[in-house]
Amino acid sequence: MNQRRLDRAKDAWRRSRFFILLWATYAYFYQGSDPNQLTRIFLTQSLVEDRAVNIDRYHGFTIDKAELGGTFFCDKAPGLSFLATPLFALQNYADRIFGFSSDDLAIKRARLHLLVIFLCGLSGLLASWSLARALRTFGATARQESLLVVGYALGTLAFPFSTALFAHQMVAAFLITTFVMIRALATGGEPDPKRLAPIGFLWGLTIISEYPSALLVAVLGLYLLSFYGGWRAQARVVLYVGLGALAPLVVHAVYVKAAFGSPFALPYKHVFEPIFRSHHEEGLVGVNPPTPAGIFGVLASRYRGLFFLCPFLILSLFGMARWVREEKERREQILVLGLLAVYFVFGTSYYAWDGGGSTGPRHIVPILPFLVIGILPFLRAGARWRWNLCTALVAVSIGLMFVSTAVLLHMPEGEVILSNPIYDVIFPSFFRGDLGLNVQDVRELGFRADASYTLGMLFGLKPVTSLLVVPAMWLLVYASSIVERVRSAGGASAR
Repeated sequence: MNQRRLDRAKDAWRRSRFFILLWATYAYFYQGSDPNQLTRIFLTQSLVEDRAVNIDRYHGFTIDKAELGGTFFCDKAPGLSFLATPLFALQNYADRIFGFSSDDLAIKRARLHLLVIFLCGLSGLLASWSLARALRTFGATARQESLLVVGYALGTLAFPFSTALFAHQMVAAFLITTFVMIRALATGGEPDPKRLAPIGFLWGLTIISEYPSALLVAVLGLYLLSFYGGWRAQARVVLYVGLGALAPLVVHAVYVKAAFGSPFALPYKHVFEPIFRSHHEEGLVGVNPPTPAGIFGVLASRYRGLFFLCPFLILSLFGMARWVREEKERREQILVLGLLAVYFVFGTSYYAWDGGGSTGPRHIVPILPFLVIGILPFLRAGARWRWNLCTALVAVSIGLMFVSTAVLLHMPEGEVILSNPIYDVIFPSFFRGDLGLNVQDVRELGFRADASYTLGMLFGLKPVTSLLVVPAMWLLVYASSIVERVRSAGGASAR
């Protein structure tokens, strides 16, 4: 009996250790603050402490804000701020119990860091777990699944944006998770409200967290409807999904009605900063036809190019081309290509396609799991050189994302052709041992050199030394597996 329990415990550890290590890796980096994160926190704080929707008490700390009638509000989609409220209230309770001062800088940093760990870090975890499930449904082998999930979790923008309080990674997690939920319904049958309402709930949260993600929800919605024949069944699907989405959408409507006077208002229509307001008044809330600068900048530029910063994603182009030729999983092909097309058009059309101060084109983060799925057909071809090439590009991508996350998430803005923040800022700083370059602190006017850091630096390690903790942690946990693999490889060669 004890041996069986021990075996079960070992098996559970083997299955979960990757995700435990991944969460620890995300938690290891504290990115400091910025106007985008601050305006979200201020809304959460106002909701919890003032029972108010305005951020008048705090608006002087951020340029990211909306204004109406002399009252200031968060100018972002509020979903992430809503989800942070119970955690923030719990932090306030802990402050009272343990006698912490909410005005203490270390406490303010710790509170932001914990919000990031439990909202965005867990989102990175959920997205990676759901991606693994999705790859299995496409027939990926264990090796292929492991390589692509590791590549996604540590070698794409999912890494840095699981370490800061942005909504992009949370939206990515909700989208890939609902895709897996829909795949589980692919056998058709009668619409089941118990399985459809949760999908609607997650879609509602997705939309109120990132408004443009409604485009992706619409594409996924059409995919869901394709499994049900007849308008009566499809009408019931829409009804059950709509009932699930109702709660987050009603909460959002109540919030924007209280803040902006209409249940259909968008905070972006009331941005305060003149330069932001002028851009949002162009086109559809800042969205215009795609531009050559946006297309090149998002995909290939040294400035923000996705394929430059995460080179293993280039293989998705070849993988999807092969997928189309295979004539397999046509419905899923159309879905993935539709999701990618819709959001790349959005990402290259938005006036801030570069994400401002950002590692890569951050607005593209929600579709990255689906881009990684597109690499699987490239690996399914079976040639060893494909595996070796993908492995090498994943390693390069992880290195670039690791260094960028450690040095500066908020890469400086510049010119799309000439700017190269990786080689101009990130690499020189890394090799000098300068990490955590962000100087914007949480609810502090002015700049501080210690505003961002790794946990190792917090406990006295030198910057570069502190980075060794992360690979050491992974090697320690996987040491036995590495030894077993080396031994088996040696035994096979001896035979």
